[in-house]
Amino acid sequence: MRAKLFLLFIFLICAALVYAVWQKEMILKDGKTFFMDLRPVDPRSIMQGDYMQLRYAEDSKCLKLDGQNVGRADKNCDIKLKNNLPSSFFFQEGYANIYSRAKYAILKYDGKGTAVLYGLADENLRELKP
Repeated sequence: MRAKLFLLFIFLICAALVYAVWQKEMILKDGKTFFMDLRPVDPRSIMQGDYMQLRYAEDSKCLKLDGQNVGRADKNCDIKLKNNLPSSFFFQEGYANIYSRAKYAILKYDGKGTAVLYGLADENLRELKP
């Protein structure tokens, strides 16, 4: 009996994890793309490898999109976020010189308050890729 309960518990945990990943994948696939101005920080950590800590120019959960889909703090929301925006972007070692040029975070929004980090972009809103 205990073994069956343990297996059921493990199954439920795995199902919850798969569902959470599936939700994020659907946002990345179908979500509305918008950009946020960045104030990047040093892209290196001894323990974690290469990554960029992200600081956003706008610190608001209520964003109005301009003509280029860049989010700006405003009382009239196009995007109303429930959670904080992602605070770090991890990338393969050796690509710091590419991502250090980032001026914008590319995010996908599901229309329900959740935004997922999709990538980083340069000053012309072009995605940075290795």
